[in-house]
Amino acid sequence: MWPPVFKTVSGVLGRWVGSIPTRSRQSMSMAETTQFLGATFDPKGGMTAYEPHEPPPSNGLTWIALSDPTELSNPIFEPVLNRFPLTLADFTEKYNRIGIESRPEGLALLTTLPHCRDGVEYHPIAIFAIPNCIITVSNLELSEIKSLFNQWKQDPISIGATSGRLLHGILDLTLDTFFPAVDYINDELDSIEEQIFSSSSTDLSRLIGIKRELLFLRKNISPIRENINSLIRNGQPVVSPSELPEFQDIYNHSLRLSENVDLSRDLVTGLMDVQLSVTSNHLNEIMRTLTVISTILMAAALIAGIYGMNFQYIPELKWLYGYPFAIGLMTFLGIGIYFTFRKLKFIGKK
Repeated sequence: MWPPVFKTVSGVLGRWVGSIPTRSRQSMSMAETTQFLGATFDPKGGMTAYEPHEPPPSNGLTWIALSDPTELSNPIFEPVLNRFPLTLADFTEKYNRIGIESRPEGLALLTTLPHCRDGVEYHPIAIFAIPNCIITVSNLELSEIKSLFNQWKQDPISIGATSGRLLHGILDLTLDTFFPAVDYINDELDSIEEQIFSSSSTDLSRLIGIKRELLFLRKNISPIRENINSLIRNGQPVVSPSELPEFQDIYNHSLRLSENVDLSRDLVTGLMDVQLSVTSNHLNEIMRTLTVISTILMAAALIAGIYGMNFQYIPELKWLYGYPFAIGLMTFLGIGIYFTFRKLKFIGKK
């Protein structure tokens, strides 16, 4: 049995918890269960924190960065997400094919952000943009997105005071992360190239693995390039005409990335051909050496075979110097054959 004082306290606490508004309890549970970043920039009022208990305000620009895809089902974000059902379905169902969904009220994009950790890992990102709000969603907390968000909070004018400018900043960030991935693969190719022309052997499976990584890179870069090109050609209410040159700049970045990937693929093909040529040359050198040794031993075997025949009358068999003569003849023929091959440049320095 509980003492009366505990019953009284528990009753008071129960009535107090029950008196908390439903919306406040929802925001508290959300803050505890997900990684959430949100802020609103109003040119008149400056930067203010956005609390996820009400829809984004219509004035100013709100950026909501989520790192838990399950929060996409939160009804607070429905006014934005329900405008792009195709992209929302693709991301939630993990069909992360890079694409764009353009609507009269805004656009949605699926893109990826690569990380280099013992290879290249790709993390999908969904971007939902309307004139007064941008929502970005990833499967985990990405330091690059968090860093850009903090920069935007500190200096929203330079990063993006409008939805179009901020969308440009996010896309520019995702494309910039591909350059370290390309450099990482090129460093691997440089290391393999040094091994090929050194005495150490090279495993072709490394080159095949790098070629596969380059194919994945191209698979992720090419759709982004086409999406940006479509945005430039067709236009979008989210992006004003004055902001299109900035998207042309990131389109040029995507072209440069595609060219770098194509050059790296050509380099991989060339290195595979060089590796096969080097291996073939080494095999040829081994065959040359074995040919010379076999020819020398063949001459010695010929002499041994002649004097090993089972005839009764072989004069040298009873000769006192027959054995030294046979050994000397073998040695003389071996040395003669060796220098003949050297004169013909079959062995030795070319």
